[in-house]
Parts: sequence; structure tokens; C-alpha cells
Amino acid sequence: AFRKLLAGSELIERHKEHVQDPYSFRCIPQVHGATKDAIRYVASVLLTEINSVTDNPTIFPDEDRIISGGNFHGQPLAISYDFLAIALAELGNIS
Repeated sequence: AFRKLLAGSELIERHKEHVQDPYSFRCIPQVHGATKDAIRYVASVLLTEINSVTDNPTIFPDEDRIISGGNFHGQPLAISYDFLAIALAELGNIS
């Protein structure tokens, strides 16, 4: 797919002055793939959290129950967003 996109490009057609292609080209699968995995992970955490009950206390009127908990805590999102920030920083670094 990349070869088709780069067809006729100076990057492909130029005389090879170096033994290897630039580092950023050679590591596209590793860096972009890892970033894509991180984005998928964060999306799954976000989907779980956005569909979760975060009330405190949680009230179940049909069962006449009130349960106090820590569902309101944002740690799952905070950790996953830190992970996303690291992945995006690495993607930006190699670009």
C-alpha cells in the first residue's frame, strides 16, 4: 500500500546514497501498529466507562438497596489516557 502511495515520489526514485531507508520509514509498522493498538485499548476503556454506572451511592429501588462504592473514581480513564499520550508522543517523535 505504501509503495503504491509513494509511486513516482522522489523518496522512491532517488539514487540510493544510503544503505538503509530512514529510520522513520523502517519502523512504520512497529510504531504505527503499537499506536493503533493503544488507541483501540483506550477506546475500549472509554466505552466501558461511558456505559458504567458512576453514581455514589448506587440506588436500587426495586430491591430496596443502596450500595456505596468508588465507581465515580476516574483512574481507569486517567491511566488509559496517559497510555494514549505516550503512544501519540512516540508517533509524533518518529514522524
